[in-house]
Amino acid sequence: MFDDQLVEFPKDPPSHWPAGLYAVDPSRTTIAFTFRYGMVARVRGRFTAFEGLLRLGPAGPAGFEAHLSVQTGSVETGQQAGDALLAGPERLDAVRYPLMSFRSTGTSDADGDQFLLAGLLRIKDRELPLELGLEYCGAGPAGVRFEGGVALGRGSVDLDIAAVRLDA
Repeated sequence: MFDDQLVEFPKDPPSHWPAGLYAVDPSRTTIAFTFRYGMVARVRGRFTAFEGLLRLGPAGPAGFEAHLSVQTGSVETGQQAGDALLAGPERLDAVRYPLMSFRSTGTSDADGDQFLLAGLLRIKDRELPLELGLEYCGAGPAGVRFEGGVALGRGSVDLDIAAVRLDA
C-alpha cells in the first residue's frame, strides 16, 4: 500500500500492532494495477486520487478494518490515450461512476505478519467479493505500513480486459 521509498521500521509481532485509526496517506501510498490488453500487451498503471481509513485492533488481524475510495478518473498509465480509454464509458466509466470503493468484511488465515482481508470491491454498479493478501511491514513515526495485492479474473470485473492485478 505504501511506496518503497519509506524507511523500513523493525517489525513488531502482530499482537503488538499500534491499535488506532489511521488515514491512508496518498503521498506515501500507491494503488497500482497490471492487466493484459489484447492477450499480448501488459499495461501497468495506478490511481492518483483516493482516500481511506484503516482501523487496527490491539490483537492483530482480528481487529483490522479498511475502507478505501478511489476516483476512477484518476487512472494513470503514462499514456494519455490509455488513460482516456480506461476512464471512458467502455471501461471504468468515470463520468457515470466517479468512485470505486473497497470495504473490509473480515480477516482470515493469519500467519505471523501475513493475513487475508476479505471485503467487497465496488466497481461501477457491481460489488465483488474478494480476498486481499496483506502483510504488516511495521510501524513508525509516519504511521503503519502494509503491502498486498489481489488478482481478479476477466469476468469478475466486467471491464473487457484479460485480467487485473491490484497492488496496494
